Amino acid sequence: MRKALIIFLLVFTAVMTASCSADNKEAAMNELRSQQQGTYSGYVFWNVDSDLNTLNKQLLGIVNTDEVMSSLRFSKLNFISMGDTSQKYNYVKMFDIDKSPTLLIFDTEKMILKTNNFEDIYTLANKLKQK
Repeated sequence: MRKALIIFLLVFTAVMTASCSADNKEAAMNELRSQQQGTYSGYVFWNVDSDLNTLNKQLLGIVNTDEVMSSLRFSKLNFISMGDTSQKYNYVKMFDIDKSPTLLIFDTEKMILKTNNFEDIYTLANKLKQK
């Protein structure tokens, strides 16, 4: 009887932990998704080995091109340090981010791009144009 109770508690704990993780990811997604229909939110995760100013110039150089601006309008572009422990959620772990820089782009419903190469924004922009 005691063994069955221990097994039950272990299974129950595992199920509850998985449920809480799913709830946390959904809450995090709500914070990251664009809040305005027709716009996108972007987040660049970087570490101390990357030069933030260089990353910012690279990203803005792509985002501000006519090719991208004609089909991909950003309501938000944020840079988040991979070592920032003050964030409400551990995005690095939640989204399996292991390389700097990593760019995540969200529409109002879901993540539509995860990449380590900012130039992939051109491919996304062309894909959105065709819709």
